[in-house]
Amino acid sequence: MPGTSILPRAVPGHDDIPGDTPIADAIAALEDPADPSVLIALVHGLRPRRSTDVGAALEAVRALTRRLGASVADAQALRRNLAEVLAARQHRYLYADTGIARPETLRRGVIRCLGAKLLPKAPHGSYLRDLFLQLFDQPEDFRWVQAVPEEDWRALWDAVGVVKEADLPGFRRAQREILEAMNLLAVRLQALASDPEIIRLHLDEPSDPSVFESLATVTRSFASSLADSPEAVESRRTVLQDAIGKCDRQFAAWRRLMRVHGTTSELTLQLLGAGQMLARLRTLAQLAAPRNADERFQRGLRLFQKLVEEQNRETSVGELWRRSTNMLALQVTEQAGRTGEHYVAHSRAEWRAMFGAAFGAGLIVGVMALSKIGITALHLPPLWHALAVSLNYAIGFVIVHLLHFTIATKQPAMTAALIAATVRTDRHGNRSISRLANLVVEIVRTQLVAIAGNVLAAFPTAVALYYAVAWLLGPDWITPDKAAHLMQDQHPFTSLALPHAAIAGICLFLAGVVAGYYDNLGAIARVPERIRRAPWIGWLPARARAGLAAYVECNLGALAGNVAFGFLLGMAAFVGLLLGLPIDIRHVTFSAANVGFGAAAVQWALSWHEFALLGLGVVAIGLVNLGVSFTLALSTALRANGIRLTDQRRLWELLKRRFLRAPWSFLWPPKD
Repeated sequence: MPGTSILPRAVPGHDDIPGDTPIADAIAALEDPADPSVLIALVHGLRPRRSTDVGAALEAVRALTRRLGASVADAQALRRNLAEVLAARQHRYLYADTGIARPETLRRGVIRCLGAKLLPKAPHGSYLRDLFLQLFDQPEDFRWVQAVPEEDWRALWDAVGVVKEADLPGFRRAQREILEAMNLLAVRLQALASDPEIIRLHLDEPSDPSVFESLATVTRSFASSLADSPEAVESRRTVLQDAIGKCDRQFAAWRRLMRVHGTTSELTLQLLGAGQMLARLRTLAQLAAPRNADERFQRGLRLFQKLVEEQNRETSVGELWRRSTNMLALQVTEQAGRTGEHYVAHSRAEWRAMFGAAFGAGLIVGVMALSKIGITALHLPPLWHALAVSLNYAIGFVIVHLLHFTIATKQPAMTAALIAATVRTDRHGNRSISRLANLVVEIVRTQLVAIAGNVLAAFPTAVALYYAVAWLLGPDWITPDKAAHLMQDQHPFTSLALPHAAIAGICLFLAGVVAGYYDNLGAIARVPERIRRAPWIGWLPARARAGLAAYVECNLGALAGNVAFGFLLGMAAFVGLLLGLPIDIRHVTFSAANVGFGAAAVQWALSWHEFALLGLGVVAIGLVNLGVSFTLALSTALRANGIRLTDQRRLWELLKRRFLRAPWSFLWPPKD
């Protein structure tokens, strides 16, 4: 088992030292007292064969602890070797850089990660960060490091006995380097306040960098106070924590401005890294001047585990992709969340208004379904057919938006961002979970009434349109085969209706992403202001230009999202044709209209169970549409805000109790 011997494997670079050589003898054989070879061998010996084998790692740590406890010479030799290693290297960049988001594009990041994997970085003997990379050179090392309990790490630390010789030059340098890392972080944060992207956010009033200038001053003052009395140190630490809190509030103000004026990937990445720097500065301050030895060890261990994890993930392409997509998601959901409130009916009056808006949209979708049948009857070439269908969808959805109607399944992208914002407000308190549960109930009944409005309008509209066209063209304008096909496509068991409904749900989610992107782009580029100043519409009166600019400001993303949604739906079958795959879409409102056309075309010659199956298919399509789009949008919103629902069980318990106590609340809102 790894770790059961003193040196579990021969020391790298010292093949003449056998694996069972006492630690003191192995260190004595080193030509350079600052040579980290023995330390590297010991750490590698603690590593289990599988990173998830916690038992092996724990036994290795305990075995080394017992060995050091039994041999004073080994403990003293290791302690002094560790001090020499620390004295010979610069530490500050390990503390100030590791785990801080890099200001780089995804392409540069991928090249960096792949380059590091193909040609591993050559360690530099003057930096502790490079030694750290040698100590924990496996991508899963952080798992066993974090899995070993705190008390076992504490026992190993006590066995090494650093406290006994804390005045050795290496340990004193470690203290100074922590302070230098704090000063480095404070200076970087001070420079951020003058960045052009930050200045762009302050359109209404100039930015004030004094908060970060004060942080740099207070940090230097704190570093110089460590030689003073404990009371003075505690006072300076309190002042530093207050300064960090003010910077936190400034970050919150910048995030609010990002929702108003838009954000770029560079700005989002800068604020992400700045937030990490501020958190690291707070950790280092607690480590530099702890109230007692226990606090010092606990803070140091947590920082050590964090550094191992971040060091392991620095060259991970998967981690880089996750962070990049989170950054993009934040850009989108910050804008989508602004209008999410309009898609939730809180009162009975709003609930009735939502039904009316959905009913109006269902009338228009019935006409769109008729147009699609007409386009199909033209037998156009596949590409032209797909473009015609896409334009039919896009124009119809834009008309729905212009008339202030609503398509039920387009709501999740907005409401998911609203849920994320609700959790972010206070995700640790009971009241927050209760508020989130109430919001989920409101969203459920809003979605259900919107679907009901769409379907209850689309079905009779399709039937009425069938008879109107039949009066003009004759009852056979939809052939029996076409009618059977319209109905068969909605069957829940004998067709691909549900997988196709899931594809439509993905399209709904992507349309929400497009809407958020264009809302953000309009805010960044200040499109409304540029419209007011555009010379090519100078012939319009100033009031008309102002009205057009205001409309674009509020509706640019929604219009772009509707057009994108239309083309995503219209081109899906064409993409399936090109790939030779059964790709298509099913949307609940169009499915209801198609059932209406098909049933009327066969003169209602359906048994009750056939009609019930078609109704079940429409309901199932609607649930899949909503489920897929809402799940994707919600997970994106939560990821974007770095939220982990650790209280999921409590949330589901609240929802379950709410359903058992008042199931009608999921369908019918309370009195106004």
